[in-house]
Amino acid sequence: MSIVLGILLTLFILLIVVMVHEFGHFITARLTGMKVEEFGIGIPPKMGKIGTDKHGTEYTFNWLPIGGFVRILWENPGDIESYNKWAFITKPWISRVIVLTAWVAMNFFLAFCIYTGLFIYGVSPMAIIPMENMQSRILPSAHEAIESGFLTHSGIIISPFTGSIAEKAGIRPWDQIISINGIKPQLTQDVVSTITNNKEIELQLLWRDSNIKITPVDGKIGVSIQYKNIWFNSNQVIQLGWKDAIIAWWEETVATTKMTYAFLERMVKWIFSPKTQKEHEEAKSMLSGPIWLGWTFVSIVEKSVPISIVLIMVALLSINLWVVNIIPFPALDGWRIVTTTLYSIFSYFPRWKAYFSKFEGGLHAIGFLILITLMLYVSGLDILRFF
Repeated sequence: MSIVLGILLTLFILLIVVMVHEFGHFITARLTGMKVEEFGIGIPPKMGKIGTDKHGTEYTFNWLPIGGFVRILWENPGDIESYNKWAFITKPWISRVIVLTAWVAMNFFLAFCIYTGLFIYGVSPMAIIPMENMQSRILPSAHEAIESGFLTHSGIIISPFTGSIAEKAGIRPWDQIISINGIKPQLTQDVVSTITNNKEIELQLLWRDSNIKITPVDGKIGVSIQYKNIWFNSNQVIQLGWKDAIIAWWEETVATTKMTYAFLERMVKWIFSPKTQKEHEEAKSMLSGPIWLGWTFVSIVEKSVPISIVLIMVALLSINLWVVNIIPFPALDGWRIVTTTLYSIFSYFPRWKAYFSKFEGGLHAIGFLILITLMLYVSGLDILRFF
């Protein structure tokens, strides 16, 4: 039963996030005088027709319940047959860009409603992320979690690698650091930074009569660094007034955006130019799609996770959707913003405009094929994770 509920919850959340996105296109197209030919719930092939409104927009159900779409009259340069004042491509450049970027406002609005509501009601941090300076309350870094009291520990311990500089200097496994260069470290990153940025370090260790001096080579001494006895304050609740909640929403949105771009940059780099096989394997593990998301929500249902966690995931998905969509890659909205701008420029050169229309259509088709292939590949990785 929990599997069925988890799958239904996944489909419902994906539908909500994508339909909010598409509604941005829909409402701005209407407001700028474009004809919306179809508003589809789900991805074709078409299952059935719900109805048609007075503006001639057809509302449909489609067989793949993982999103939706808005089809506007003559969206692409290659579609145009003759001038039509209701067509997307014949509208002024600013109107087209407004329609293409409207999803940003809608995804922001969805995240605003969720984050602001949670901060006013009261919410606990969801997890600690291995990134610094993101300024997130809900997904804090270790430094932010320690500062807020969400995470506490009883010290930082180091262990030398066999044959390393640290081992030769006399460091033993599980030595606890009292101070490094006279400063008591609060974070493992503090220790890393001190070792990296100093020509010589002096360690005061627990149960040692004298300090140990070490000269790093290339900013390294050959140790593993970790926390001792970590505790999470699961009862910590962040509750703010409405003004502070709005500020916190903006900070969370910025932090989530930065995290998403950092994640994408690392993933692409490790997939195409990994330094080690481990980096390549880790990059593959970062790739996940609707199947893995569905399994995540199945686990949420089985473990009776608080509704606040589900809402946070909806907000994260909403922000991730606009972050990915704004990338200028063929078949994504970011690419269409670029092409509609180029089309406006090439409109002053009829021969160029004709060539561009054919080129843009072909490139869009190739980009769509790449995205479908990537989705199938990611889905294959998701399935393999179960075996």
